[in-house]
Amino acid sequence: MGLLLALALSLVLRWHYLRFSSVFANRDHLANILPLVAATTLLVITVVKSSLALSLGLVGAMSIVRFRTPIKEPEELGYLFLAIGIGLGAGAGQLLITAVVTLAILAFMWTLKHYSSPREAEDYDLFVEIDGAIDNQHGVTDRILKSIADQAASLNLAKLEQSESGLMIGATISLRNHADINDLISTIRSLSPTARCTFIDHKAVTL
Repeated sequence: MGLLLALALSLVLRWHYLRFSSVFANRDHLANILPLVAATTLLVITVVKSSLALSLGLVGAMSIVRFRTPIKEPEELGYLFLAIGIGLGAGAGQLLITAVVTLAILAFMWTLKHYSSPREAEDYDLFVEIDGAIDNQHGVTDRILKSIADQAASLNLAKLEQSESGLMIGATISLRNHADINDLISTIRSLSPTARCTFIDHKAVTL
């Protein structure tokens, strides 16, 4: 019963993360890890909860583990802690309180997202780089920048470089939804079929 509850709640947590999280990068990878974290925590707690010796052994074993993967967003850490909490509660046999508190936390987080301002809730800050053999004789650059400005919540031009091989545009933008990236790429390709578009999480870029 504990395992079934942990898996069910972790799947709800996974859906909530994919649907409402403001994290842009690495979303699918972390979402798929959440059920694994919950189930693994349940297994550990179930094994050690009835034995003091095993509990002390767990402390010694965990002291040699080092996690090197950086957590860039505090929101990611919150979801990971909630997944661990699901495993702890289910492994300890506290099924009712685990289910109630988890669903209450997710409902509260949804409420914050729903009633926050649109920019706080849905904007994604990105660095976009557009380069290639872009012909600027007919004002293609201005049209590309205008199309980005029309589709993005904000646009700050960071770099514009013209060379013999072509044109390179670098800008920081805010998209209202991560799904708008495909629409933006289609618009840019319609203006310049040879353009190459690269989108990077703005937090990982130093200008």
